[in-house]
Amino acid sequence: MLKVTAMLLLFSTICITAWYQFADSTYPTTSQLPEVITGTTNQPEATSLGLNDTNLQTHPDDTSLTLLNDNKTSKVSTAHKLETSDIGAMLANIEDLTALDNGGPLIASQFDLLKNFLLDHPEDLSNAIAQLDDYPVDSVAFKLLVSALQTIPVEGAEQALIELAKHYGMQSDLQSQRKFITLLTSSPSNIESDEIVQSLVDFTLYAQTDLNLKLEALDLLYPLTIRPSEQGLLVIQLHNMITAANSYEAKTLLPHLMHFALEEQRSAIAISLLSYDNEETFRIAVLENVNAGIVPATDSMKDMLLDIANNINDPLSSAAQNTLSQTVEMNN
Repeated sequence: MLKVTAMLLLFSTICITAWYQFADSTYPTTSQLPEVITGTTNQPEATSLGLNDTNLQTHPDDTSLTLLNDNKTSKVSTAHKLETSDIGAMLANIEDLTALDNGGPLIASQFDLLKNFLLDHPEDLSNAIAQLDDYPVDSVAFKLLVSALQTIPVEGAEQALIELAKHYGMQSDLQSQRKFITLLTSSPSNIESDEIVQSLVDFTLYAQTDLNLKLEALDLLYPLTIRPSEQGLLVIQLHNMITAANSYEAKTLLPHLMHFALEEQRSAIAISLLSYDNEETFRIAVLENVNAGIVPATDSMKDMLLDIANNINDPLSSAAQNTLSQTVEMNN
């Protein structure tokens, strides 16, 4: 019996030893594991600015952004984009970051660095202003640079922008004209300089440019700041523009005409614009100015309103009658 037991124990020991040897030859140790398991693959890393045809892996601690462009994945390093002390490079970074769908936070960071740089290096003010020439007026870089220059408390920044605006105002190309108006429109101070006022007057009177730019220039002007002779020229020009414009443009120009016309001129101007030759929608706009009290209800105006009201074939007959009744009530 003891011999049998001993033989069984010996047989079990041999089996167990053989199983361990088999397992050791089948399963590798940690040192034998492929590098992909331990996180040390031999796959080359994409450079921070280069293009890589291999799909990039994004990890929680990776501060880079990925951008799909032309069916390739470009990895834009935030460190490269933000760590620079050159104004031109900062603006170029901003332009590059606008191509990213989620580049807003990086643009904001670059903008903060730009402002801080200008605060710490006021001697670079002229260089910063010169950069405005390099970007279209609608570009993000142009808008942010103007914003930075206007908000930082650097002595001479605002005056330097005004001087640049005057320079643009003397140019004939549309891009310079738009920069001229944009710089003045976004200026935190009122337009009080005689030189700037004159530039705006010349621009509205003589510049061959877009109608909307002329209207923006007119919004920056006030009758009391303009010489009477030039105010009269503005009124004549606006009146001529209205008579030559379509209904929509005429309605847009009408408030500006009434703004610059002297009070004693407005009634005569309105009477001429109520002519049957003008479109109905525009004539209604003229009546609205009378209703609002912008156009004085002179005797000549009342006669005109009565004439329209008594003409049953005039589509404004009823509206003129209501305006006439309202002016009578106002006078009483």
